[in-house]
Amino acid sequence: AACNECHPLQAQQGVEHTNHPADSSGSRCMNCHMPHTTVGLLGAMRSHRIDSPNARVAEKTGRPDACSLCHLDKPLSETAATLTKWYGQPPLETIRYTVSEPSAALTWFLKGDAVQRGVIAWHMGWAPAQQASGSDWMAPFLAISLEDDYSAVRYISGVSLQSLPTYGDLNY
Repeated sequence: AACNECHPLQAQQGVEHTNHPADSSGSRCMNCHMPHTTVGLLGAMRSHRIDSPNARVAEKTGRPDACSLCHLDKPLSETAATLTKWYGQPPLETIRYTVSEPSAALTWFLKGDAVQRGVIAWHMGWAPAQQASGSDWMAPFLAISLEDDYSAVRYISGVSLQSLPTYGDLNY
């Protein structure tokens, strides 16, 4: 409601603006414009930065974009192509991979700094991201991060791992 006060056109457009089903997490303003990108209190939380998803910014800065935080299994080029199609953003000029491009989230998770690792690990335990990306592939990556150099990343990874089917009883 707070967003709709200043953005009545987008509110009126609804699904036409979000390109997600009305009852989905992809249609909640905060999930796209204030995603969980800050690590604190042993989890990820929303910063107070209000922004629009932008794959070019994510590629340049390494700050994960909202789309990649929900669609953890998608490469950044796919996110960029979708944002170009939906919102007219300039296309992303990325390195073309010869086999297949890795998921943006997994790249940040495996190669990024502690904040990126913690943010992605937290999203692997977030129900909307699990629904959008599937969760059957996440356990091995979360297991690797149980030995991360940073205790906060280890803790967040353990909690996310426990959120996966068959890992709820994991004592970590």
